Amino acid sequence: MSYAFISYSSKNQAAANAMKNLLDQHGIPCWIAPGDIPPASTYAREINKAIRECSCMVLMLTNDAQNSVWVAKEVERAVHYRKPVLPVQLEDVVLNDEFEFYISTNQIVAVNRIDDTSVELQRALASICAYTGVSPRAAARKEEAAPGAVAEAAVVAPTVAASSAPVAEALVAAPAAVEETPEAAPAPVVEAPAVTAATPVTEAPKATPAPAEEAPAAPPAPAEEAPVAAAAEEKPGELPIPAMRTMLVASERNSFGIKKDGTVLAAGRKKGLLYLHEADVDHWQDITCIACSNFNTVGLTKAGRVVATGSGVDGQLQVSDWQDIVQVATGYCSTLGLKKDGTVLAVGDNKLGQCNVEGWTDIVAIDSYYQHTAGLRKDGTVVATGSTVDNRCKVEGWKDIVAISVGHYHTVGLRKDGTVVATGTNYHKQCEVSGWTDITAISAGRTHTVGLRKDGTVVATGKNSHGQLDVSGWRDVIAVAAGEMHTLGLCRDGRVLATGLNKDKQCDVRSWNLL
Repeated sequence: MSYAFISYSSKNQAAANAMKNLLDQHGIPCWIAPGDIPPASTYAREINKAIRECSCMVLMLTNDAQNSVWVAKEVERAVHYRKPVLPVQLEDVVLNDEFEFYISTNQIVAVNRIDDTSVELQRALASICAYTGVSPRAAARKEEAAPGAVAEAAVVAPTVAASSAPVAEALVAAPAAVEETPEAAPAPVVEAPAVTAATPVTEAPKATPAPAEEAPAAPPAPAEEAPVAAAAEEKPGELPIPAMRTMLVASERNSFGIKKDGTVLAAGRKKGLLYLHEADVDHWQDITCIACSNFNTVGLTKAGRVVATGSGVDGQLQVSDWQDIVQVATGYCSTLGLKKDGTVLAVGDNKLGQCNVEGWTDIVAIDSYYQHTAGLRKDGTVVATGSTVDNRCKVEGWKDIVAISVGHYHTVGLRKDGTVVATGTNYHKQCEVSGWTDITAISAGRTHTVGLRKDGTVVATGKNSHGQLDVSGWRDVIAVAAGEMHTLGLCRDGRVLATGLNKDKQCDVRSWNLL
């Protein structure tokens, strides 16, 4: 059954209950602790299961929530399982480093910052309904109407009835502050890593007593390279695709890192002898995602607009009019953008059909490299277009995929069980990933493939001509990126590791700190 998981601090119990009541009124199933914890069950097991099986997480965002070890762990679990997170802000909050890593400010539903609170609640309901696949309905019930509200709720789709105004008031009302206890607040499964999909890594849990029946938390599981947050305001027919934040990118001859303030660090070739590309990104701001090829670099802003630099010889820089973009990707001389409604835009070289994406729908992630493009559908299947040499686009049988990465001549998919599948050229054993387990993130380079394990270690396979596979000693890594002949890793403390070819200084990242 599709349902929403409500995450909250025990100090905001009243607001969480109000949200549950609101969802109940509109026929949206939800899960909330401790009420939905079965008798004689442990918090850890049941909460982990509930987050793993939910359709989305509704985060009751307050300062107390930011300071709650339990809430941080729950959000980390949602990110780990690639669940959309919808932050419902109940008071003025300045995101701390930990929460800024997971969510973007433009994705927050702030019910306390507007006069007509129900409008923002409509936005929240629309997103939750889209995630759960439920058509919202207002419960037809008699109640005392607040001034300006109707006594009987209207049946709407997907709007909040006016009778929900009292609920909105309850949402923003600050309950009496009490000492938070594990019994009152849901206790997540594992320690949250210091990692947003999209900025800094989660701090180690504070010394807070665990529920009596709960065993000590397991080691932290690194979040996905691109954490998830709820989409901005939905329009009819739009998929609530999360805006993706990619903190680390390795291209052919460059490395890029996105700092938590949205500025960009770059290392490597500034202007090549063989290429027309100049990675002029020093002035970029509010960037959440970057993609780069030999010829051009594109960035995605928090506002969903795309900026580009480099060569436009094939029209790959013609992206200034793109809107509502949540992810960008680049091919050899092409640029692609994933829209919030699940469709994909493409410009540039299309000699082999790598830009033939106009019919794609329900897409939640994209990637492209040399001459082919892949898209991940909402249902966990994958589509691909472009060069079919060596079966690099043979992905029609893939299922239960949660992440994709496209290499020069191969395509890699991460299954939800932590195993990996690959297709395409295997001359250098870059597709020999069948034995990998407990993987949380993947990245495909020119002739090698890298995987991030949930324990923060890294595995790699493929060509090792310049040491690009020398990652066995890496620890506490939360994101990885594979370039042409080099590999990058983002550590929990914000440092960036690099190994491989450094001819163009693309591995000169020792001074970087992204968190």
